Amino acid sequence: MSGEIEYGPVVVNQPGADPRIGYYDDDEYDDERDCPLAVVYYCEPPFTAASGYSFVDLSWLAPVDTDSLWNRRLKLQRILADRNLAAFQRRKPSYSYKRLFEFSIELSFVNTVLTDRMVSARMNEGLIGGRRVFISY
Repeated sequence: MSGEIEYGPVVVNQPGADPRIGYYDDDEYDDERDCPLAVVYYCEPPFTAASGYSFVDLSWLAPVDTDSLWNRRLKLQRILADRNLAAFQRRKPSYSYKRLFEFSIELSFVNTVLTDRMVSARMNEGLIGGRRVFISY
């Protein structure tokens, strides 16, 4: 593992592109580079052959937070909804079907991470280190 970024869900901030949510799985070392590249899947484990993986610069990785997950979820939902709207309007979708498939499995991964966080928060309510909420009306 390199630096402060842990393996698992991460935000990939590639310059000139929208931030994406991926799964940081490993490092790949190349003799021609001084630093390793991160191996990132844009889907949830276990990884599928159809999803493939990307090599990204380690400096593009950031820890995932709930705001990043929600923002990416909304963006992916809009992209996938546009495909349905394009079909209704009899126009060509903005993205290829291969790319839409990649977006759909990324959305599935984002939803899984959000669900895991919600369940974890619920399980830790009231425990030491957890939060207690008192609602009065």
